[in-house]
Amino acid sequence: MYARCPPQDLRAILDLVGSPAFVIDASAEAAVLAVNGRLETALGRVDPACLSGLVGRAADDCSGTGQPVEIDVDVALDPGRESWRMVLVPIPLDGDVVRIMVTVTARSPASSWTQLDSRTQAIIEEQAGLVVRYRPDTTLTFANAAYARRFGSVPDDLVGRRIVDLVSPQEAGRIRACLADLTPDRPVARHERPVTLPDGTVRWLLWSDRAFHDGEGRPVEYQSVGFDITRHKQVERELQDSRDFFRLAIEGTRDGLWDWDLRTGTIWLSPRLKEILGYADDELPNDLEALQRLVLPEDRERALHRIQRHWDDGKPYEQTIRFIHRDGTIRHILARGGSVRDPDGKPIRMVGVHTDVTLLVESGQMLRLAKEQAEQASRAKSEFLAMMSHELRTPLNAIIGFAEILRDELFGPLGNERYGDYVQDIVGSGRHLLALISDILDLSRIDAGQLALREATLDLALVARGQIQLVAGAAEAGGVTVLCDAGQPGPLIRADEARIRQIVQNLLSNAVKFTPAGGTVRLDARGGPDESVVLSVSDTGIGMRLEDVPRALEPFSQLEASLTRRREGTGLGLAIVKRLVELHDGELRIETAPDQGSTVTVTFPRERNAGLPESEVRRPSAAGEPVGLVPWSGALFGRFELLDTLLQAVPMAVAVTRDDGVCIKANHTLCRLSGFEMVELLGRPIGTLLAGEPAPGAQPGPPPGQETSRKRPRLRERQLVTRFGRTRGVEVIREPFVGLDGQTYVLLLITDVSERRRTARALRDSEERFRLAASAAGCGIWDADLVTGDRWFSPPYLHILGYAENELTLSDAAWRERIHPDDRAGVDESLARHLTGGSPFYEAAFRMRHKSGRWIWLVARGAASFDAGGGARRFVGTISDITVEVEAREALAEKSAFLETVLSNIGQGIVVFDAERRVRLVNDRFLALHGFPRDLGAPGTPIERLVRWRVEQSMALAGGTDPTVLDARIAEDMVWMDRWLSAPPPARVDMGGHGGRILDVWRQDLPDGGFVATQADVTARRRAEFALAQREDQLRTILRVALVGILTVREDGAVEEFNPMAESMFGWSAAELRGRDVGVLLAEETLSGAAALSLLQPDPEAGDPAVGTEFLARRRDGSAFPARISMAAFTAGGRRRYVGVVADISARRTVEAELRAARTRLDQRFDDFVRVSLELEQVRREADMALLHAEQSSKAKSEFLAQMSHELRTPLNAVIGFSEIMKGQYFGPLGSPKYQEYAEDIDQCGRHLLSLINDILDLSKVEAGRYVLEEEQLDLCRIVDASVRLLRDQAAGKGVMIALRPEPVPAVMGDQRALKQVVVNLLSNAVKFTPRGGMVEIGTLVDAFGDVCITVKDTGIGIPDGEIPRVLEAFGRASNVRQSGEEGTGLGLAIVGSFLSLHGATLDIDSAVGIGTTVTVRLPIERVLGTQRQLQPWDIVDDR
Repeated sequence: MYARCPPQDLRAILDLVGSPAFVIDASAEAAVLAVNGRLETALGRVDPACLSGLVGRAADDCSGTGQPVEIDVDVALDPGRESWRMVLVPIPLDGDVVRIMVTVTARSPASSWTQLDSRTQAIIEEQAGLVVRYRPDTTLTFANAAYARRFGSVPDDLVGRRIVDLVSPQEAGRIRACLADLTPDRPVARHERPVTLPDGTVRWLLWSDRAFHDGEGRPVEYQSVGFDITRHKQVERELQDSRDFFRLAIEGTRDGLWDWDLRTGTIWLSPRLKEILGYADDELPNDLEALQRLVLPEDRERALHRIQRHWDDGKPYEQTIRFIHRDGTIRHILARGGSVRDPDGKPIRMVGVHTDVTLLVESGQMLRLAKEQAEQASRAKSEFLAMMSHELRTPLNAIIGFAEILRDELFGPLGNERYGDYVQDIVGSGRHLLALISDILDLSRIDAGQLALREATLDLALVARGQIQLVAGAAEAGGVTVLCDAGQPGPLIRADEARIRQIVQNLLSNAVKFTPAGGTVRLDARGGPDESVVLSVSDTGIGMRLEDVPRALEPFSQLEASLTRRREGTGLGLAIVKRLVELHDGELRIETAPDQGSTVTVTFPRERNAGLPESEVRRPSAAGEPVGLVPWSGALFGRFELLDTLLQAVPMAVAVTRDDGVCIKANHTLCRLSGFEMVELLGRPIGTLLAGEPAPGAQPGPPPGQETSRKRPRLRERQLVTRFGRTRGVEVIREPFVGLDGQTYVLLLITDVSERRRTARALRDSEERFRLAASAAGCGIWDADLVTGDRWFSPPYLHILGYAENELTLSDAAWRERIHPDDRAGVDESLARHLTGGSPFYEAAFRMRHKSGRWIWLVARGAASFDAGGGARRFVGTISDITVEVEAREALAEKSAFLETVLSNIGQGIVVFDAERRVRLVNDRFLALHGFPRDLGAPGTPIERLVRWRVEQSMALAGGTDPTVLDARIAEDMVWMDRWLSAPPPARVDMGGHGGRILDVWRQDLPDGGFVATQADVTARRRAEFALAQREDQLRTILRVALVGILTVREDGAVEEFNPMAESMFGWSAAELRGRDVGVLLAEETLSGAAALSLLQPDPEAGDPAVGTEFLARRRDGSAFPARISMAAFTAGGRRRYVGVVADISARRTVEAELRAARTRLDQRFDDFVRVSLELEQVRREADMALLHAEQSSKAKSEFLAQMSHELRTPLNAVIGFSEIMKGQYFGPLGSPKYQEYAEDIDQCGRHLLSLINDILDLSKVEAGRYVLEEEQLDLCRIVDASVRLLRDQAAGKGVMIALRPEPVPAVMGDQRALKQVVVNLLSNAVKFTPRGGMVEIGTLVDAFGDVCITVKDTGIGIPDGEIPRVLEAFGRASNVRQSGEEGTGLGLAIVGSFLSLHGATLDIDSAVGIGTTVTVRLPIERVLGTQRQLQPWDIVDDR
């Protein structure tokens, strides 16, 4: 093995290498173990031991990383010093590098000028700036390391490439544009350009570009130096983002800006600010006086005082000023701003914004007005409902009373039986109407907080049952079954009996109403959780969507019109129920789904449970109390739904037996195991199935109710006797329990284990066979019981380890301790992976200590058995000794690895030819040097083929294919090859056309007649000699013309170099500063030497060192300025030095400070804008919600009134119809004369009710947009005359005179019923509110504009100031109405206004309290017939 072979063997191997080579020990001493002859020749009389000192540090890197390392070292030889390029290749053994092979790949004389250049090179290469020189086509002639790092490359790889090919097209365009600006008169310029790094990040650089021109002014070369200004651009970008954000915020909030220069008095006003005040940008000048003139005079002095106070105390300026808008209105403007001050603190500039907060100021008033409107609408609705209920109940009670007298025939029998039926219908209709009105009154009283509960103790079930009788008729008619699940006696509750009955009645009525024929309604009253009381009504009706439930609980609400038409109702039932439940401190919950029915649950709290003693307190049961047998929950064996589900879900067989052992319940798994059908198992004694099961009563449990500690059930093995007489091994768990009937039962859980037993027997047989086979094969066997911890090792196992039988006892820890430390982790991983189920088998190769102390190689293979839960229970396997095999493989692998390492990593090309000059071995480096394809390196390739291929390639490039020329060229090259192969080593070969390479060739003959040729490429050294001279000139030119300050400092702090830009920056010349301490350049005069250097060097933990260090610099005249320096260390001439690139950042510091201050001001202003905007938005939302509430309240009222009017008219029409028949005595005399009077009274009351309901319906239809005008030609004088005749008796009865004073007017187009209703309502109001002895005048006329007018004038009580809009609203009444003693609904003028609006007419009211009122109706000229603006029939359209 070559890693362990002695030095003489290493020498034989090294002599095959065609260049100087040697092998060193990889230890810390790096001792030289062997050298080849070429190295001895190169060293001459120098001791090879000196080489260990030259490669010491590099050897540590090579052995530490395990990778080849290249170094350049100077070697002191006898004639002189040489520079050697060495390649160090590691030689591993057992994973560790033990030796290192070193090959000398290049040799050159050491030159003094190269050392002198290191200082200049370090200045350019190590600085943080990017330095590059390039030709006009951007071909690079020089690039420093920083520039190369930008492309993830090195400088040498970039030279010769074009910049425009390296960067993106966009960046290339920017570079060309910048270079185009450079001229002979302006050869230097600065530009900011972004660059993209290899990782995709973008950095901003400030580039100093310089152009070099020839005598004719043509550019011959460019130089660019770039410095990172990303931080500065980030600050600018953040400010711009803030500006954009601020601008967008301003645009979003629609605020105006102003900028006031306090030194000149000029002010700038943004166009938006002028727009706020109603002016265009060119209409309002940017003048302070012009702006002040728009301020409300009362606010001017206060505004100036606030501004002065801001200048004095420096606090943020903010105040609200009233401005006069161009249209004359007052705008409330919130003015905010801040000041910019000079160094003395005096304000020199003020900038701010104007925000129009008129809406914010007025929104408070709007919000209050909206709330008042909503409250007024709610009050008007409640007052109207209460008043209207009384208004309707008065005549309704008369109808019912008179009808009951007729029904009971108190004054003798009725004249005809039909009259009795009609009277009965009148009574029923009247009571239905009375019930509807009572609901309305109840809701109004609840909303007004005027409904008091009369509490008593009730049996809730008894009360609920009583209400079922009230809906029985409706349920029977609709084919609905009503069931009551409430038991007797039911739960007791403290509540108002009438209201509880009302709750139950409404819920049952709703359920019956919305349940189709064949459906069921169930009522239940029971005790709930936490001693609460629960009432529930469920149905199988149409149900509803959950999102509709809140709407169904609102008063006057029904879900859809179509539903209303099918099932009449007012939408008050659930609303009243909800309010009554809440009055009882209860909770209403509805569970429903479309077409699946509904369940309404009312839960009364524990405090209303009258069945609880007052002193009863609920106490939680004490923890840890002993628990007896588990009682069976649910109705024992009465309902087996839950039990059956559980029995069929468990994977094992289950049976339930009585205490006498008879099976009463089983699952299908037990049927499958036993072979019995379910009907055969039930009723069978369990002892006939399970052999060994104890007889009934053998293990009695504790008596019912006796508490005992529960014990874990015991697992017993039994034999299950199948239907066919066979037995199966099973495990049985017995669990007794007590049912609700007090009887003891046994639960049997049965698991089939017969298959497991068969598997165990098969496993034992398999283990026995395995032991016999392993013994015959000479393998060691182990058997580990992982449950008990028992271990067994076969005698061959111990013999492999060098021990006799019973000589060694291995525990787990002892066995693991004998394994080689490096192999334990792998063994543990393989073992754990197998025992956790990660691999099907266990196999591992490892070293274990022999009895003799040596390490032997073993291979272990095994497998574990697992229990049902996946845990390993037993582990069995074998081991075999493979030490000899492993050592043989290692020796072969090490030899192959060594040769492969040498050939692959050596810097020279190596080829081995046999005696017939055919290829035996070749490395990749040889093929690469000559450009040969890989197939030419195959063993057996003749050398003539190599020559032929190269000649063919050369001729193909030249375009020649003549076979004669080809053969001649091949012959020439063979002669040429023989010449350089026979030359004394090293022979120098110039490849010429083959890539221009220059090779050094060594030849080593082999004993069998073949030879080894080693070739080293020395082309780079030749080219480097020329390139170094050019590089020196470039570097010095860069230092001379650089646009940044560059200096070098020794380790002691003395300045060495100072370029012209640094001289200009600091005011020192290079001659004056050279040798002086660098501390003279710092503002802190106390720092010098090493302390000054530490200040200038970057903090390694602060981030990217390329960013540099900012410090306060000092010029020669003593003035200070902020600067940034990027420093890097380098070594030249054996001494440590530092190079620094300095930039004056005074301008940048000023800009950054201004940017930060500006951003702070912008952020503060934006926060103010956000706050005000949020306030405005909150006010808008509140106002919108208040207005929406008012609109919804009005809409609900209108929908309710329309629905209620229809609901009332249906029975009322029946009352009027029947009363008319009786009044007209269509079927003969009624009987008593009083019956005739009662029939007339019923008819009169019914018509009064119908008139009132028609008014409500008309108003509702108009408000809903459903009233359609029936247009026709009308004579207003006739309409007025008919109206007067209609009200003349009413006026006479009150002592009021009606005077008719009509003037002739033309005919008009209109709706006769609507216009007559208008006149009647106006006359009715005038008569109603005119005291006895007063007068009402009504007339017609045509005004000066051609409009036809109707006037009604009275001498009544009048309308107070400001209340005319109120009386024109629905349900609105003047404040002095009640004083007059006149009742009304407040609908008359609302209906008048609605009808006139449909006609395009207007209504004017002129009134004074105590004097009277004049009402004028104006029909527009478009409705007057016979005029040029007359409406045509085709103009009459439905504008809904």
